[in-house]
Order: sequence, then C-alpha cells, then structure tokens
Amino acid sequence: MHASERFVLLCLAILALVSPTSGQTAQPAEQAGVRPTEAQRRLFDRILRAEKPDLAGRPERFEQCVAVFRRELAGDPRLFAVGVTATRQPDGTVRLAGHVEFEENRRLLVAWLAHLGFEKINNQIELLPSAGLGGKRFGIVAAPHALAYDHPREPREAATDCLLGWPVYLLKETPEGQYLCHSAQGYVGYLDARAVRPMDAAAFARYMDTEHVLLQEDFDTGRVVLPLGARLTCVGREGDEVRVELPSGERLSVPKAKCAAGPPTSDERIDRVIRTAQRFLGTRYLWGGKTTEGIDCSGLAQVSFLAAGVHLARDADQQAYAGTLSATRWHRQGLRRGDALFFLGPNGRITHTAVYLGEGRYIEAVRPKVRIASFDPADECYNAAGHASFCFAKRLLE
Repeated sequence: MHASERFVLLCLAILALVSPTSGQTAQPAEQAGVRPTEAQRRLFDRILRAEKPDLAGRPERFEQCVAVFRRELAGDPRLFAVGVTATRQPDGTVRLAGHVEFEENRRLLVAWLAHLGFEKINNQIELLPSAGLGGKRFGIVAAPHALAYDHPREPREAATDCLLGWPVYLLKETPEGQYLCHSAQGYVGYLDARAVRPMDAAAFARYMDTEHVLLQEDFDTGRVVLPLGARLTCVGREGDEVRVELPSGERLSVPKAKCAAGPPTSDERIDRVIRTAQRFLGTRYLWGGKTTEGIDCSGLAQVSFLAAGVHLARDADQQAYAGTLSATRWHRQGLRRGDALFFLGPNGRITHTAVYLGEGRYIEAVRPKVRIASFDPADECYNAAGHASFCFAKRLLE
C-alpha cells in the first residue's frame, strides 16, 4: 500500500468511537452528535471552493469526497493507526468498518460526510488497542531486526526497521500473524509476530526501567549478528566486558568498547528544560512568539529543549516526529519529567504541545498566558480538555 492509499484509510478510518464498534445500525449524523460546527462548515466550504465545488449532494462522487478529505483534512498515517474501509450502500447508507486509534478524525469525517449530504452512517469501526490482545499490549523486538510494513499483505512498503530490544506498543494482531503496532519512534506498521515478545504493562514497565546499553557497532555472537543500535538489558559488568540479557533470556558478554550506557535515572538536561520552560510562566500567548514578550506552544517547547542542546522544528506537528514514544492516550504510565506532550485539535491533527513536569502536571503556552495544567482530576490545575485531547508523548532526552 502506497502513502496515498494509506491516507485514504486514514481519512476514512478514524470514524468510530462515539458510538458502539459493532452491530451498529445506521443513524443520522445529527443524532450521533457530529453535525458540522460553524467553524467546520467554514473550513469545509473553503475546501470545496478550492477543490471541487460540485461534490456536495453528488452521491455518485462518494469516492472523490473521500479522496478530498484524505488530502485536505486527514492526519499523517505514519503516526496514527488507521485501517478503515467505507462503502456506500444502495439506500445511501455509508458503511464504515476496520479499526482506528483516535476519535477526533472520526468525528471530522462524519461531519464532512454530513456536510456533503451523506447522513446515514453504519459505524462498525474497532477502537484500538484491540480487546483481542488481552492485557498484553506491549512488546519487545526479539529478532536482531524486523521491518514494519504499512500493510499486512503485498503490495506494501516498509515503514521502519525495528531493532533488537527496543519497545513496541501493540495495537492489534492480524490473521496474517503480524502485529499492528507503534515502533519505538512512534511509527505505525505491521510487524511479524514471531519477532516480538509480547508482555503486559507490569512486565513492560520493569523492562523499561532496567538499566540497558546500546550497541555501538555490530556484534557477532557466533550464532547471530546483533546490530548496531540494539538495546540490551545490562545485568552486570566484568572487567572490560558488559553482561547483557537478550529479550529471549539468553545472557552473553559484550566488550565495553562496543557499548554505550543507556539513559541514567536522572538527567541534568531534563532539569534544564523544565527550568527554562518555567521561566515563561505568566508570559502572554503570542502566535509564533519565542520570547518573554510573547510565546506560543511550539515556541515554548523549542526554546526549552534548545537549552538542553535539542534542536526542534518550529511547529508542533513537526516536533512530533522527534524522539522515542514514551506514552500514548491509552497508556500514560510511561510519562517522565521532561517528555514532550502532543495533543490533537478538534480537526484531528496535532495542534498543541507541552512539556511534562511530572506527577500529572505539564506546562503549556495557551491563551491568555503560559500556565501549569494537569491530567489529574483531583488537581486544582486539572485541564479536562487537555486530558481528553492528549495524543502521545515523545522522549527527546535519552
């Protein structure tokens, strides 16, 4: 599946969460609470004027309606798990099936279809992670490396290469014997299940908290070559060698010269990022700003991480590609001080970022000024909107 086809799945895909995921009958979009808002209507009309003004009210052009949504409104399928099919029934009902990870794009697609006159929706999309995984929603790459693909079957393209010992966040197991998952960098792809050691949240947390080393060059064990960049659990040191454990449980010795220590439990650079961000508390919000005279959310992240030597792109949706995935909407236990947080706007794209302070709190630049907010409903700084729109977190300091 090519990138353009993935976008079709994305736009069509995220369409299911407000209502049940199976056995649902068609219902008017208005009853589902997803009629276009005034802002969305203006957005849709602007797209129609620029693209295809005659799409509205033209059921025979349904596929083109979907294609326009894909191109103009859907997010990046490399970061969002989407696999949805949409068909138009003879009675005009739009039938949606497949899976989706986030709700916002789903709502926008329903609103888009309603705006174009497709009122009846039969919504049977599964919300990920799949219930079929049970408690094992996490995994460790157990092969020297494994390619993750954009589709479980040919034709398909490689999305990324997953290296030994790195974590993956499992979303769904397929009949083809693969896992749909997020790689350590957050990319979405289908990975051979034989290359993954699945585990529950408790085992995953223990694994992530254990000291590890990264291979600095390929290491030939005599049986298999472990690749540069592999993440190995450190179980001890003996002279000039490091004792490591592979995901299989096998233990071996690796020369220290071939290893680099994993991230320490405390990093002075994290404190530097947080101190820098806190200097902007009370600063007025200014779109595009990066100073104490005015700052916006991505500017706050950019300046804060720059203090620790991390150079980020300017916009939040560009910054989201940096770092390794540390938490998701459905698993926030991996959050650590200094992580970059990302949030979805009502139109299903990453529109906001913040710096995590720990204990559920984060610092963000919003109107009218920079403030501290919280994911904890018991906290006086609790931000319900932020809690609901949180998408994922990335770790920029390892």
